[in-house]
Formats: sequence, structure tokens, C-alpha cells
Amino acid sequence: MKRPEYVATVVSSYRDAVLNYLEMQKNRTSSLGRRDININAKSIRKPVSQETIDNLYTIFNRKFTHGYLLGEVGSDIMNKQKPNNRGLYIGKVIGFNSKSKKLKIKLEKELKKGDGLNIGGGQIGRIIRGKTIDTIGHPGQVVEIDYTQNIPKGTEIFKTSDKDLIDRVQKTYSEDKDYVKIPLTAKLYLSLGEYPCLEMSDPDKNHVRVYGESRVEKALKVSIDQEKAYKQLAKLGDTPYCLDKADFEIGQGLSLPISQLNNIRRAAIEELSAMRVKIKERNYLSLGEHKDRLSSHHENKNYVEEINVSCKNIEQLKVLLDLEVDRVYYRDIRTIKEAIKISKEAGKKIYYYMPRIIRTNEKYIYSCLYQLERDYLDQLDGFRLSNYGEIYYIRKNFADKEILVSSWLNIFNERSIHFYRENNMGLMCLSQEMSLNQIRNLATSCHDLEYRVYGYTEMMLSEYCPMGVLTKACKKNKRDAQCSKADYYLESSDNRRYRLSQDENCRTTIYSDQRVSLIQDLDRLEDAGISKFELDFSFEDSLETKKIARAYIDRLKNSKEVDLDIRNYDTGHLYKEID
Repeated sequence: MKRPEYVATVVSSYRDAVLNYLEMQKNRTSSLGRRDININAKSIRKPVSQETIDNLYTIFNRKFTHGYLLGEVGSDIMNKQKPNNRGLYIGKVIGFNSKSKKLKIKLEKELKKGDGLNIGGGQIGRIIRGKTIDTIGHPGQVVEIDYTQNIPKGTEIFKTSDKDLIDRVQKTYSEDKDYVKIPLTAKLYLSLGEYPCLEMSDPDKNHVRVYGESRVEKALKVSIDQEKAYKQLAKLGDTPYCLDKADFEIGQGLSLPISQLNNIRRAAIEELSAMRVKIKERNYLSLGEHKDRLSSHHENKNYVEEINVSCKNIEQLKVLLDLEVDRVYYRDIRTIKEAIKISKEAGKKIYYYMPRIIRTNEKYIYSCLYQLERDYLDQLDGFRLSNYGEIYYIRKNFADKEILVSSWLNIFNERSIHFYRENNMGLMCLSQEMSLNQIRNLATSCHDLEYRVYGYTEMMLSEYCPMGVLTKACKKNKRDAQCSKADYYLESSDNRRYRLSQDENCRTTIYSDQRVSLIQDLDRLEDAGISKFELDFSFEDSLETKKIARAYIDRLKNSKEVDLDIRNYDTGHLYKEID
């Protein structure tokens, strides 16, 4: 979502910082054995220049923080004051001349003609110092700029755009050139009476060999040598390649037209580029082969249909157990014992649905699992997992339990499906961003694949806790009582409301203002091979939970025509393609 000037500035700044740091470490290591070295604070060069920092502040920032790396939380990592670019602080207003319409500023950073400021639209025109009109003002100077409105004395001025910076970074991408080239190795074989042969290879071990169209002849006047051959092979122009190394086996007194040498160079580049596009170990089928596999796959489907439910509390669970649901994915670790007990009494399979994030120092989830009595643990059918670390943990500590894969592990293609099958995973829920067309194009069995057909979409998972900041009585990992009593939303400028909820570690989930409901689209999913469907309940009370689950069961298992009266719902990504 960032404009290209922002991307270019940030990437180049970090790249320069990394390279500078590595160079400093290299120089420091090489000088450790020298006795004449004298290090003091002033002689230590920092890997990041002040110019780089200023560029980052100027190009766009809401507020720079350390993120979560150093354990900061709340207002330390979130700017509540300004939703757009703060810019780079450059000085303060020291006066305004209402007659001449000029604003006087004491500069602490550089200001140039064409720059933009936070006090209004447009760009800076004249920069006036006394009777001198200039195009630049330097730190420490008092300057005037043309301005129509009075700005209070002491107002801080921020530069929100820098014309020179924008012009400079635009040149790094607007000339349609690749600035980081792929180094190639070449070898040219020229023998009298034979066809010229050129071999090329890249760092990924892709290798091609091409031959010329006419045989090498004896030179009548000027023969070809290594220098001439290298000059032609190195002419790679606007391609993403550069010639890094070339070897030659060229006989004495031979002739080869330059045009033919250029032709075999171009042919080698074309073949190498085509080879680089293909992904290793992926089978590329013709359109006819692909259609035949799909037809066979979908005609022979003979799957058992399932309605599986995800729920967050005992109230939801109780009403679901009275219905024809097949599996329960239960989210609340604090009431997992009761959930296991009543699920087994109802003859239902139950799985603990683990959170999307569990940090190393967050022991609560793990300690609850360790403390489960053997009777309860034996009755738990397995775990539904949301990240790779959980797979390792469950395999190590609960090796006898079935592992199901949630949509958060982003199963999006056949390769990822085969990965989980090879690792003996159970039912796998496809990515919520996978469209109907992409599901249809899966040339693999769908018997162990599931698709989420109902629920609020989790838009963002955040360490920041807006509820805690609002209540003023909350500490990290110690929830305020008001959080569980009130409903919290983020409200947009167009009055759309996005529901908030917390987990055990005060981590905040932001939900979409619309629910996904695919009750009218189940036939299309079945035609695509899907027979396992997930209903995900979050904020629904027991009555609404039961109503929605029953509607899906009637539609799927009893073939009844059902139309749920749900306000503000959409079809998610079922009909939306993503690249």
C-alpha cells in the first residue's frame, strides 16, 4: 500500500545500514591485532547516518518505535495523535507578518524550495533571508516563507516531503532498469569446421547450451580472439543479467560473424530465462492433461460430508452439541475440562483449537495442557494448530494425538497439501483467501480438505491493547474487569464498526464488520470436491449460534432450502482472486 518512493527510501536505507555495519565489523576485526589503534567515542562511526534517519522521517512516519523487540507495549508502540505522516521536525515559528503575509521560522534542519510542510498543502516557493531570496535555508538560520494564515508563535514545523529526496529515489526505479544484476558464467567453444557452442549458467545451477547456425571458418583477414568474444557476450543491455566470468576455447586463426555470436548469446539468455521461471520439482501439465485430471478427480468423489464447528465458550458449545455437528474445535483453554466432559457425553469429537500466537515466555496455555488429568487428556481427540511451532510442541509432548491444520497455516496449493499429508496431518482447512476457481483447479483428492463457510473474519492480530489504554486500570497480562464486561469496537470515519476481542495474554484481534456466510454457495463447493465445512462462532450468543448451525445442517445434510437473515455479510474470497 506504500507508494514507490517510500519503498525505495526504506529499502535503500536499510541496505546501506547493513552494508555499513558489516564493513565496520570487518575493519574492526582486522585492526584488533594492531597496537597503534586508539579508539574513543568520537572515532566510532555509526552505521546509520543522520541523513538516512532524516530521509526516513521525511518520506513517511506516523511515529517510529522499536516495535515489540525490546518489550515495549501500549502507547510506547502506538501513535494515537496523528494518523498520517508526522514528517521531519525542522524548526519553530517565531513570528508572522500579516501585512506581507510571511511566516518566520527558526530552522533546525534544512529547508529547500519544493519541499512540503505540515502546515498546509502545496510546495515551498521562495525562501527569504532578509533581503535575499534563496532556494535553500540551513540549520540555525531564520528564514521567511510566503504564507497566508497566522500560525501561533512556537508552533513546531515538520517537513512532510522533500523534492530532492523524491527526485533521487525515483531515478532508482523509474528508468526501467534492473540495478541488481544476476551474475552469469559463460564458456564459448570455437573449432574449425564445427558449429559454435555457448554454455551459460546462473548461481542457481541452471545451465544451458546453444549452438550457432553455421560452422566456424578459417579467417581470411582478421581472426576472432577472446577479447572480441568477451565484448559481445557481455552486451546484456537491459536484461537482468551481467557477465561475471567467461572461459574460451578458441582455435587459432578462426572467423565467426559478430551477428552469429550475438544470436547465440540471445538464444542462451532466452533459454536460461525460461528455465529460471520454472519452479523446481513442479509438474507442468498441458491444458488438456490438467482438464482430464480434474474431470477424473471430481467425477470419482465419494466423500462423507461434515459440519465442523469452532466456538469460544461453554454457552455456544452446549447448544451445538444438540445438533448434527461432527467435530468441535474449542478455543478456551480455561474451560477445556468442562468442554471435553460435555462433548464426550454427547458423543462428539473435540479438539483444542490453539491460538495463532504463543510466545516463548507465555506459559499459561502450556501449563494448562500439562495439568490436564489423564482422564480428560485421553478423551481429547486432538489439536487444531495455527502455527509451525505448535506442530513441533504437540508432536513432542502429545505424540498420540491427532493434528488438524487450521486455515491460518495458509494452505493454498497442492504442494502445501502434500507437505501436510506426508507429515501425517489430519483434516486441513484451506486458506480463507482461496477462491472457488482455485479450489476447482486443485488436481488432487479433497477428502481431507475443509473450507470455512461461516464466521467473522479476523483482520488483524495485535499486541497493542486499546481496551487497556482506555480503561486506564490495566497492566500487561493482568486484565481489567471492565474488558470482559463491555463490547469494544474500532469505528471508521464512515461509521463502520470493527469488533475487538482479547485472548488470555491481552492480545487483541480486530474483526471485519461483515460476516462471511456461504450457505447459498455450498453446492458450488461440493461440486469443486469440498465436503468438510467449518462454522466459526465468535460473538454470537447461544440462540444465534444454534440458529445458524441448524440452518447449515438443514441445507447440507437435509437438503432443505434455507436463507439465513444475516445483516452485513459477504462471500469472503470465494469469488475474489488474489495474485
